[in-house]
Amino acid sequence: MSAIVRRPSIASRLIDMRTILTIVLFWFPALVAAADDCPLLGKWKSDEARTLANISTIDALSAGAANAISQDVFGRMIHEWTCTDFRAYPDDSESADAVKYRIEGREAEWYVVTVYGATEYELRIALEGECYKVKMPARKFYEYFCLE
Repeated sequence: MSAIVRRPSIASRLIDMRTILTIVLFWFPALVAAADDCPLLGKWKSDEARTLANISTIDALSAGAANAISQDVFGRMIHEWTCTDFRAYPDDSESADAVKYRIEGREAEWYVVTVYGATEYELRIALEGECYKVKMPARKFYEYFCLE
């Protein structure tokens, strides 16, 4: 005895494809908008090599000074961003308390970010693939952070 196998009709397959297409077309713009609204989302770690390479190209610090600073700072700092909160802490300590932030706007490739903590301050951040660079206040170099 053989069983009769029925294939879905062309009409039912088209309806399924239309349903899938409708879902994709409806949700895709929402997902893209969410990504644009929250470009810093994630856990980012200071990238010592990129930061020191940037410092060396602009002679912002002597090699000795850059090396001394890098042992205490670069490569150790963690930045955690949600869509509304920001944390910054060294990788050998517990997570810091979150503070609020807001992206004020964009100037070319730079996001202008205001952080509201004990003191309010502004950061200028540019995304570069899986990393971003932040302009160090009162310095001529950038510190780089990459997604973990």
